[in-house]
Amino acid sequence: MWPSLSLEQFMLLEFPPQVDLIEPSLLIQGGKLQLYGKAGVGKSFLVAQLALSLAAGQDWLGYRVPKPARTLYVQCEIVPGLMQERLKALTRHYVGIEPSMVSLSNVYD
Repeated sequence: MWPSLSLEQFMLLEFPPQVDLIEPSLLIQGGKLQLYGKAGVGKSFLVAQLALSLAAGQDWLGYRVPKPARTLYVQCEIVPGLMQERLKALTRHYVGIEPSMVSLSNVYD
C-alpha cells in the first residue's frame, strides 16, 4: 500500500518501464482484469480465451500477445465441472500451450 503523497512528490517518483502482456497497453505485467456483465453473455468463455492466449503467447481478438505469460484465471461464476468442460474444449485450439503457464482458482460457492 502506498503512503499518501502530494502531487509534487508523486511526480518525482521513478517507475520501471511498463511491460505490455497484450499490446498496446490493454493488459500490463502485474496488471489485473475484472470482467462483469449480464449472465449468459459469454464472459467466462472470453476470459478463458484470454488466459489461454496469454499462456500460449497467441494473439487475442486482434490484439498482439508478444510472448507467453504465466496467467492466473479466477472463476467465480460457474461450477468446477462446467469450467473443466469449457477449458477442455478451448485448449484444443491453442497449439503449444504449456499447462503449467495457467493457474486456476474457482471460488464458485
